[in-house]
Amino acid sequence: MNIRRRYIFVPLLAAIVVADLYKDESSRIDRLQVPVDTNELPDYYMEQLSIKLFNDDGQLKASINSPTLIHYASQSQAEIQEPEIQLYTVNNQMWNLQAVRGRILDESQDIALEQDVTISLSQDNNNPLNFTTNNLFYEFLAHRAWNDSPVTFATAVANGSANGMLINLDTETFELKNRVEVRHQN
Repeated sequence: MNIRRRYIFVPLLAAIVVADLYKDESSRIDRLQVPVDTNELPDYYMEQLSIKLFNDDGQLKASINSPTLIHYASQSQAEIQEPEIQLYTVNNQMWNLQAVRGRILDESQDIALEQDVTISLSQDNNNPLNFTTNNLFYEFLAHRAWNDSPVTFATAVANGSANGMLINLDTETFELKNRVEVRHQN
């Protein structure tokens, strides 16, 4: 091999090796790099959550239970899975709420329940009142729950539907808002 060819071949081979190494280095994924913005990650996680909320007089207003709670500081809220909530009226009448998931807002402590929400009031074991809907919003300071979505309800003597509802726990009343239909059962 002639010396001139070696001088061309060796630098050309070195350039190819360096280019290949650069390509491998630039396409490598850093295993420690977080693939999302860290502001979107939770800042704490809890299991077997149990919270009791009281009014200024020390009366129990609500009890919240959930298998998991994931808090997001950047969103100022926490996500709860399969929440079970008991809301108490001024005379200790209990409304039971259940859903697939929910959110608790940090500042107001308001709760938004989502997906397959069931609401029940059992004054006695003979005549329970049950509601189902897709979402429900509980306002902690106003001590009321409401939505503007379709609601179905059933009792031992009637069933029906409506578009929206309001449960005022301080006055112990509930209101079905729009397009209310009631069917009497025999």
